Amino acid sequence: MKARGTFIFTDCIVRNRAAIVEPWHEYRKEGNSYFLFLLAILFGAVVLAAIMVAIFIALGWLRHGAGETNAITSIALLVFLFLFWFSIAILLLLATLRSR
Repeated sequence: MKARGTFIFTDCIVRNRAAIVEPWHEYRKEGNSYFLFLLAILFGAVVLAAIMVAIFIALGWLRHGAGETNAITSIALLVFLFLFWFSIAILLLLATLRSR
């Protein structure tokens, strides 16, 4: 709904009108395409995060054994995940701004 709403909002600003139904049908194809694009980016981010977590867990188990945890490895994982999610957030922001 947000994807089509973005197109409706832009249409209403450009044409200086307050219509919902007509732009809703008019931008159906573009809104659905934008939604699938955002869904693909989100799915890719989740897959990449899962791969990163699996790698860090495997490296931690290989290096220190299955039962032990290392504070430096945990902190490095948290910093790396924060930077990863921050970069994904910037990418989504740029994708959203580009569509407007």
